Amino acid sequence: MFNRNSIGAVAALSGLAAGLAWANVTPASVIGSNMVVQQSSYAPIWGVASPREEIAVTASWLKEPVKTAADANGRWMVRLKTPAASEVRGASTITISGTNTIVCENVAIGEVWLVSGQSNMEWPVAASNSPAAETGSANRPRIRYFTAANETAIGPREDCTREYDEGWRVMSPSTAAECTAVGYFFAKEIESALNVPVGILQSDWGGTPVESWTPGSALKSLGEYGDFFKEVDAIDKDPGVREKRLADQTAAWWDGVDGHPKSPGAGWAGSGFSDSAWSQIQAPGVWSGDLAGFDGFVFMRRSFDAPAGIAGKPARIELGPIDDRDDVYINGVRVGSTRGNGRSGTPRRYEVPADVIKAGPNVVAIRVRDDQGPGGIGGEASGCVLRSGDVAIPLAGMWKYAIGPSAADLAMPALVGGVGPWTPTSLYNAMIHPIRHYGIRGALWYQGESNRGRPEQYQRVFPGMIAAWREAFGIGEFPFYFVQIAPFNYGPDPGVSAELRDVQTRTLMLSPNTGMVCTMDIGDPKDIHPRNKQEVGRRLALQALAKTYGKQDVVCDGPMYSSMKVDGDSIVVSFALGGSKGLSSRGGALTHFQVAGEDRVFHRATASIEGETVRVRAKAVKNPVAVRYGWEGACEPNLCNNEGLPGVPFRSDDWERPAGGWAEPKD
Repeated sequence: MFNRNSIGAVAALSGLAAGLAWANVTPASVIGSNMVVQQSSYAPIWGVASPREEIAVTASWLKEPVKTAADANGRWMVRLKTPAASEVRGASTITISGTNTIVCENVAIGEVWLVSGQSNMEWPVAASNSPAAETGSANRPRIRYFTAANETAIGPREDCTREYDEGWRVMSPSTAAECTAVGYFFAKEIESALNVPVGILQSDWGGTPVESWTPGSALKSLGEYGDFFKEVDAIDKDPGVREKRLADQTAAWWDGVDGHPKSPGAGWAGSGFSDSAWSQIQAPGVWSGDLAGFDGFVFMRRSFDAPAGIAGKPARIELGPIDDRDDVYINGVRVGSTRGNGRSGTPRRYEVPADVIKAGPNVVAIRVRDDQGPGGIGGEASGCVLRSGDVAIPLAGMWKYAIGPSAADLAMPALVGGVGPWTPTSLYNAMIHPIRHYGIRGALWYQGESNRGRPEQYQRVFPGMIAAWREAFGIGEFPFYFVQIAPFNYGPDPGVSAELRDVQTRTLMLSPNTGMVCTMDIGDPKDIHPRNKQEVGRRLALQALAKTYGKQDVVCDGPMYSSMKVDGDSIVVSFALGGSKGLSSRGGALTHFQVAGEDRVFHRATASIEGETVRVRAKAVKNPVAVRYGWEGACEPNLCNNEGLPGVPFRSDDWERPAGGWAEPKD
């Protein structure tokens, strides 16, 4: 969301780029009170001012201010030498002085991590396992987070927009709910293990592909998206014109949905409409039955009685996260919308005007568009309510619903002449480039689902993105830890899910100082957003503790394929154990191994642990030449190490995917 302070900062930077002068010193949006500054470093502090204006930055831990002058365009930067966190007692302050003075209070010195990716990284604490317990116990003032608002840009920006007015938020029961769950649970582990403050720079957007997060220079050097860059050079360079065109186009498309032959018809959201023929479904809840595999529009209605005391008064409707987009109506009046991409994990909070609620029966109606995977309304029943003053009317329970046009019936509008979150470079330009100066220890990444159909391209672009980010931040090959996509039933899968995971594993060899978290045991084949973000965050923390912070007693990787040898009618697989005490099974005999002979036809196989190896055989394959493990889109294999970390899916072959895709393994 935009706020006055953020708009001022962005306007200042945009104006300076055009040669305008601004009188006030304005730090970048990411600089402010409650921030965490990277310890034992030279932390950049930067912003804009009048051209040539003298700036002094004073830190409470330094004896002397650091001085500089803004350049001809009004941009300035200083670097503050920071002590180790253990050398600082209490909160610190940073004072920025020019023609005006800005004081950043309650500054902490500790470890800072950038977290990014798509919806599984954006997924909030409020929609993860045990949300009430997690938010209620989140009194952790040494953990802070800054969230960059979801924005796009056709060219690199010099500042981002704050999602929250206060910028950096101190972790507490009142602020934890909206924080990235993976980032928060990672930060908890790091704070406890190192006894230092932890800062999270959250810059993520659901449903977005890797190319959106990659700078243009990297994509051009890789030879990707040549036609796109030709179009960018040819069309109007004014992003305001382009973004307004896209907004108008999208609004017209949404407003036209009710006119589709498969929609319920005019007046469906009002109190006079009859929904007696509609079906029923529980909300909150994941869609099931005839909605389980449906992608497209679903229309939902529920009646509620309002006491006379709140009639004609303002109210607020609170709903859990809606997967993926929505228009919400009360008595036929639209009170709120989330039409943009990437908010499937965000609880809905819409203000209801004073003249909408009437005494007695009322109707709340929702037009939901589900883009992929299972849809529905998430969260707890207690979070589905209409509030007015002290009155809270529960809305959880049985809702009426009707299925409207599918995604195939009514595709989203093309981004002709526009820029959206799927546009190559758009999210790097608006959400990463502006924070590239901030001092960080490393980065966490959870993304890949949106590139699942293009694993070959992902193998080129993902390592290129990592390298480009490192170049942009200018602090060398900083640690980059990422999460392998979890098992999920995408429907017919010719093997691309497994290949995308394989490409992610190969990134460990292509990009130095990286680590990967496997989630094959903590996914949910029925939900593309598995709720156990606690364990994902913990496993990322294991990567950092072992590889960045040098904790010798921490095992951070599950068994990873090392080599194989043929032994008669069996294949014996060896693994890199990474300091583990050995191989194990997460209940029962090992599952999801396959072997193939020279005909390249894979058969399901039996497997058994023999010391630090696994012996694999299939009765139908007398002369095996290749072995695979976990090579299915929605499988949940059970190989692990003695510390409980799952085995990483692998294949020993390098065979190209057949034209029709990989067939299901034969029994």
